[in-house]
Amino acid sequence: MQGIAYITSKGNPRLTWPAETTTDILDADGMPTGKTETTNNLQELVAALPPGTEYTLVTEEEAEGWWQAHIPAREKIISAISALEARQTPRMLRGAALGNPEDVERIANIEAEITELRKHVANGGEE
Repeated sequence: MQGIAYITSKGNPRLTWPAETTTDILDADGMPTGKTETTNNLQELVAALPPGTEYTLVTEEEAEGWWQAHIPAREKIISAISALEARQTPRMLRGAALGNPEDVERIANIEAEITELRKHVANGGEE
């Protein structure tokens, strides 16, 4: 199934998937044939986009790549901060608290990276 990938007027990425409807196929007498037909509202969703909205049709396999390519810079930076914070293991923090110079240096380096990234977030994700 294909979905619609587009950027909203506020610059946010958006993926929208159509709803599928399955109906029974009836014979000439109105009796079910045992077969079904599946349709979706993809064309209705495309028609409902604001005028001038550029969109791309993506498959489920393509959606993750499209999403990653269009995540706003601020979200990418916040994700990087979370990853750095996760690198500060309890053992490393305990070692730093006990004065282990290697752990103190590791923590200081990670905190310096986080501080720089937070500056970028404060600037709206700009370099």
